[in-house]
Amino acid sequence: MTDDEWLASLGQSIREARIDRLLDQVTLARLADIAPRSLGNLEAGRGSSLTTLIKTVRALDREDWLEALDEGVGEPGPMERLRIAQNRPPRPQRVPRSRKP
Repeated sequence: MTDDEWLASLGQSIREARIDRLLDQVTLARLADIAPRSLGNLEAGRGSSLTTLIKTVRALDREDWLEALDEGVGEPGPMERLRIAQNRPPRPQRVPRSRKP
């Protein structure tokens, strides 16, 4: 998906969640402590700040969306997984030599 497609899809999901809760934009904006125009921009896929997104998701009681983004954070990368699979010890870290004047 392109960035614009992601924005539109996310905005549509926010709009659907709001409607499912029988909220109008003004009420949700007040609950999220954001401007109604910011919510309108978010729902329309016109871009928004991360703070606006987080406040809106929390006001909709859909923090599970944010938790889904956090999955996998802190897990080893592909090279670390390969090292583990091959049962090799971690590579030693180089210590910089001090330069003599």
